[in-house]
Amino acid sequence: MREAMGILQHHDAITGTEKQHVAFDYARQLNKGFTDCGNVANLALRKLMEKETIGVTNEDISLQSCMLLNISSCEITENNNTFVVTLYNPLSRKVSRYVRLPVKGNGDSYTIYDPSGNLIKTQTLPIPHSVLKIPGRTSLAKEEVVFLAKDLPMMGYRSYYVSEKNANEISGMKMKKFRNNYIHDKERTKIRIGDVTVDQSFWWY
Repeated sequence: MREAMGILQHHDAITGTEKQHVAFDYARQLNKGFTDCGNVANLALRKLMEKETIGVTNEDISLQSCMLLNISSCEITENNNTFVVTLYNPLSRKVSRYVRLPVKGNGDSYTIYDPSGNLIKTQTLPIPHSVLKIPGRTSLAKEEVVFLAKDLPMMGYRSYYVSEKNANEISGMKMKKFRNNYIHDKERTKIRIGDVTVDQSFWWY
């Protein structure tokens, strides 16, 4: 990876002015670097898990990486009803990050538990249309399950247990109403305020 990153400091790689076959070779070198680094990280994580899990050996642990999350694509999360997500924090301080898991979006919801068995709050969001139409994207995922991985240990990992919940088990959202019957000012004037419905939308430009 270090060698590939050194080569990609060339001005053609940075600006994108190289010929197409050169761009393909840059991508090949980066992919090889990512693969090699992934193998090292997987081996290290398996060693850590082996020490903390009773009756499990290094060979029993299988880890796979989702390298296409930047286009909301992950074969593991899309094609399995239950799976474990392991997050590694390489920094020397605790961090909190939102995690997005691509799913097919068949009207089902997901439950996520932390290592202590605590239920994690989740939200299922549609994948933007612009992402769905990215050229070359073959993923069937239409939605993403989002949750907050809070206080990941420094230079450590944490595993989250994800399982699909049938649509019949999903409880509908209840409308929240904010109400204030009256407000008094210094002059003892009484003001009545009706119910207010709050709606939130996300836009971009």
